[in-house]
Amino acid sequence: MLALFFIITLARTWGFGFAPVIMGIEGTAPGTFLFYFGGGAPSVTALFIVFLTYSNHDF
Repeated sequence: MLALFFIITLARTWGFGFAPVIMGIEGTAPGTFLFYFGGGAPSVTALFIVFLTYSNHDF
């Protein structure tokens, strides 16, 4: 699961970080939003993996 966390986190961070550049919208509001959205990738990925691996009765 740790490897999965790193793979998803790196893919999301780099994907959302480069998306504004690839789409040609860097420096605009949507481009900035995408860039900052990628910054939250570790937290969102961690929550995704926790909910994926643990069932409701484990809490």
